[in-house]
Amino acid sequence: MVGFIANLVAVVLAPTLGFAWLAFVQRKPFEAVFGRGAPVPLDRRRLLIAGYGALAISGATILRLHGTEFAVLLWPLSLGVGAVAISMTLTYAPQLLAPLARPFVKADEKKAG
Repeated sequence: MVGFIANLVAVVLAPTLGFAWLAFVQRKPFEAVFGRGAPVPLDRRRLLIAGYGALAISGATILRLHGTEFAVLLWPLSLGVGAVAISMTLTYAPQLLAPLARPFVKADEKKAG
């Protein structure tokens, strides 16, 4: 059961969250979800660290669970699935992603762009 959960997190959840957090660093996705300009620099830094961290955790977990031979195939595929999922969500229902960014967007709205 633990292997299944680790696999699910590594292959599906971590890349999707990582790309969501990286998308919020950009002005357009941030504005589509929060209705205001780009995030302030501290929020950008938090989102970048979280996004790249989630992608790294995904790669490391897949490598540990599946070994090098299969990880070189599975990790890029999981990145593609996560990127497409976030792209489609940002296109058709961006408000669904708001809860994912709220823990990292702490700045006051008056200070934001």
